[in-house]
Amino acid sequence: MNQSVLVNQFINLKKTYSGLLYFVFILATLFPQTLLAQDDTRLIFKKYYAQAIEAIEQKKYAEAENLFKKIGRLDITFPDDLAYFYGYTQLNLGKYVQAKAAFEKYLTLRTDTGRYAGFANHYLHLADCNIKGHYFETTTCDQCHGKGKSETQCRTCKGKGTEVCNICFGRGVLKTQDNFGEKFETCKKCVGTGYYTCSKCQGKSNELDKCLICDGKGFFSIRKECNLLEHKE
Repeated sequence: MNQSVLVNQFINLKKTYSGLLYFVFILATLFPQTLLAQDDTRLIFKKYYAQAIEAIEQKKYAEAENLFKKIGRLDITFPDDLAYFYGYTQLNLGKYVQAKAAFEKYLTLRTDTGRYAGFANHYLHLADCNIKGHYFETTTCDQCHGKGKSETQCRTCKGKGTEVCNICFGRGVLKTQDNFGEKFETCKKCVGTGYYTCSKCQGKSNELDKCLICDGKGFFSIRKECNLLEHKE
C-alpha cells in the first residue's frame, strides 16, 4: 500500500478519536453543571414559595404576588397547592378573573381530594360574585347518585323482558307451501314460543340509560345569590 495513503488514514483516525474524546469531555463537564443548576432552581423555588406563604399570612398580598411572578419564571414543575395560594392572593388583590382561573386550575388538579378543595370552591364562588353578581353551586343528582345513568323501564320490550319474534310474528311456527300442500315447522329463532329474550335488556325488563333528570351529567348546577355567601378568611 502507498505510504501516503497510510499516512492519510492515520491522520483521519486521529481526528476522529480526538473528536470523540472532546465530545466525552463536553458531556462530563456539562452534565454535573446541569444537575447543579436544577438543584439551585429547586432551592430558589423553595425560598420564594416560603416567602410567598409568609407574605400571605401577614396579608402582604402585593408582595406575595411579586414572589409568585418570580416563581413563574423558574423552569420547574410547581406543586398543585401553589395554584390555590396564587388564587387566594389574586382574590385579596381584587383581581377576580385571575383568582377564578387559579381556583379552577387547583380544583381540576385535585378535584375534591385536595387539602384546600373546600376553601377553593368557596373562594371560586366569591370570585364569581364579584365578576357576575351570582354563582353556581354543584349538587349531586339524587336520581342517579352522581353516576349519570339510571335504571328505567326497557323501551324495547316495555318492561316485559321479551320481544315478539320477528320471524314467525308470535305464532311460534312457520308456514311453507310446496307441491304437496302447506307445511308447518317450529320457528327456530323462538323455538316455538313466539317470543324471545329482549335484545336490549337481556330479559331484565330494565335498562341502564342516561339519567333523564340530570341529562347524564350526574350533577346539577344551581344558581345562587351572593348575599347568602359568607366570606371566609
